[in-house]
Amino acid sequence: MPRNTCQECMRPLNLCYCHKVQSFQNKINIILLQHPLEIDHPFNTGRICELSFTNITTFKGEDFNEDSSLHKLIENNKVALLFHRPEFSVIAEKGDDYSHLIVIDANWKKAKKMYFLNTFLHDLPKVSLPLNLSSKYIVRKAPKEGHYSTIESIVYALNILEEGDYSKALDAFEYMNESQTKFLYKQKSVKE
Repeated sequence: MPRNTCQECMRPLNLCYCHKVQSFQNKINIILLQHPLEIDHPFNTGRICELSFTNITTFKGEDFNEDSSLHKLIENNKVALLFHRPEFSVIAEKGDDYSHLIVIDANWKKAKKMYFLNTFLHDLPKVSLPLNLSSKYIVRKAPKEGHYSTIESIVYALNILEEGDYSKALDAFEYMNESQTKFLYKQKSVKE
């Protein structure tokens, strides 16, 4: 018997986080390149981003080298790629004047593959987040320091680049982590 799911967050109704989602009018537009395996993944934070930010465009797929609408968007705007690589510049304090940030929404291994597959990304300005930020992603583990969930990456970047505080956009993410952890603990207790 299929579980009833929320049509907004796509989570089971007892784990729905929609009541924690807040809407933000971000100035810098977010371009989300979402890997197909993330679309229906239960812990996909790209969905939280879509629900939280008004200026976000999502492209679903893995290879965007021939995506004319994405390339037109990049050509007509000042775009940077937000991605963690040691050789990339750390985002500057409200100094960079990007109109759009591209963020890859995938697990870390797939994100790296997508970066190398989509060679047009190599020609864009590239920025990464400072390493001193902490990830609160409990239900999925980061492979290294400096790796954050999609929602954390976007919130941290917007907090640095824009006037304002987007930290409340993490409320739904933190609730998702907490409710899933409690649910798994409860399931484990029932089995014992």
